[in-house]
Amino acid sequence: MPFQMLNSRMVEGRVLPGQRMFSQRGAMLAYQGDVSFTPSITGGQGGVLSMIGRRVANEATPLMIVEGDGTVMFGHGGHHVHVIELAGDTLYVESDRLLAFDGTLDQGTMFMGSQGGVMGMVRGQVTGQGLFTTTLKGHGAAAVLAHGGFV
Repeated sequence: MPFQMLNSRMVEGRVLPGQRMFSQRGAMLAYQGDVSFTPSITGGQGGVLSMIGRRVANEATPLMIVEGDGTVMFGHGGHHVHVIELAGDTLYVESDRLLAFDGTLDQGTMFMGSQGGVMGMVRGQVTGQGLFTTTLKGHGAAAVLAHGGFV
C-alpha cells in the first residue's frame, strides 16, 4: 500500500519511479526525496472528454500529479484522513473529500440516478451531494477526508 497513516489527520504516500499518484492541490504538507508535483490540467485521469464530464458534473476538484522517488505527507484543512484499500472494488466518494489516490486506480464520474433511480437523484439533491459523484475502481489505495473520525 502506498499510504501509511502518520496520525488521524496526516498520511504519508510513497512514490516510486515510474509510478504516479494524484492529490488535491494544496494537500502536500512536506516531502522527502526526488518528487515532482505537476498540476493536472484535466483534473485527474483521462483526457479532455473526462475533464469536461467532471466539470459538467461538478466533480472537478483541482488535482496534482505526484511523481518521482520519495515520500510525501498529505493533509488538508485539519480534516481526519482515512486510507481505503481497493482490491478490484469501486469506491464512491465526493471529489472534494478525495485527498490522494494511487495512479493505478481508474477515476470516473457516476450519475446518482443510476443508484436508486429518482430517489437516488432526490437523495443527492437533498443532502447537497449533487447528481454526480466520483468513482475509483481497481487495485490500489485512496486517502479520503472527513470532518470527524471514521466509523
